[in-house]
Amino acid sequence: MRLVRWLLLVGLIAVGSWYWFAPRRSYDRFLHAVAYADPAELDATIDFPQLRLNMREDIQAGLRRSGGTNLGTAITGAFLGTLVDAAVAPDGLAQILTGFGTRTITEAEAESLRESATTSFRYRSLSTVDVVLHPAGKPDQDGGILTFARSGLSWKLVRARGAGL
Repeated sequence: MRLVRWLLLVGLIAVGSWYWFAPRRSYDRFLHAVAYADPAELDATIDFPQLRLNMREDIQAGLRRSGGTNLGTAITGAFLGTLVDAAVAPDGLAQILTGFGTRTITEAEAESLRESATTSFRYRSLSTVDVVLHPAGKPDQDGGILTFARSGLSWKLVRARGAGL
């Protein structure tokens, strides 16, 4: 009976540790992939179809909230696919991170990327974690949110948006 309790305790600690560290490791792998434009690592850390879909939805929702004209929204909607495709590329993702308060990503600065922004992890569910980024010393509203979702045993980026959204 004691052995069963110890095995259960060790199992709970292992699962808890994985749940705590796996999203952080995925975020680090994502930063490395963006910094070095590593296609294999980008594919391993980003759910591209879901990210594109979520970006389109977020942009369309922003256009509706801004109260733009129907014609303006329709014209912008026609270019939305191209805009999202450009954003979901290594250079576009680097620009998104820069817009969230981090420095411009270069190979020389890849290791110091974390120092230029405050990063916090907010667990929304067992399968969803928000990584909140903002410039050091500034409020959360000045930054952005990267949402990672669990896909099997790995975590992948599925949404990138401003903190005010």
